Amino acid sequence: DTALRSCRLMVADYLHIDQKEKRNRIMVTLGIFIPVIAILVFAKLNAEGFNILWRYFAWANQTIAVFAFAAITVYLCAKKGAPKYAFLISLLPGTFYIFIISSFLLSQSIGFGLPLNVSYLIAGVIALLYLVLVPRAGKKFSKTHTEE
Repeated sequence: DTALRSCRLMVADYLHIDQKEKRNRIMVTLGIFIPVIAILVFAKLNAEGFNILWRYFAWANQTIAVFAFAAITVYLCAKKGAPKYAFLISLLPGTFYIFIISSFLLSQSIGFGLPLNVSYLIAGVIALLYLVLVPRAGKKFSKTHTEE
């Protein structure tokens, strides 16, 4: 209930839909509830439905964590007065996670189904890019934004 309400509010805010009118709230709610109901029906009717949903949920949840780590890293790179290497506290776990997620999606049948050694190699390149580009984005952000 709370997650769906939060989702409705975020969607309405992003799409600039006024939530004071009951009709608008219902329309946004239906746009969220219909796919949720379809997913739940699929999970109940398909013998492997829950396992399939759980695999997608697991890597999607970890992907959100990677974006959170990236945002924290950018913030710490841009933060005036932060210790010089404070950004490593979020960059290193984010790099680890991006490697794990990438290698999983590259090697598993729900992803690309590549051989494991090829998946590890490509995931290593992706993790290296993350390791280099995220702090670079933080330094660029710090040059264009000042703290108030």
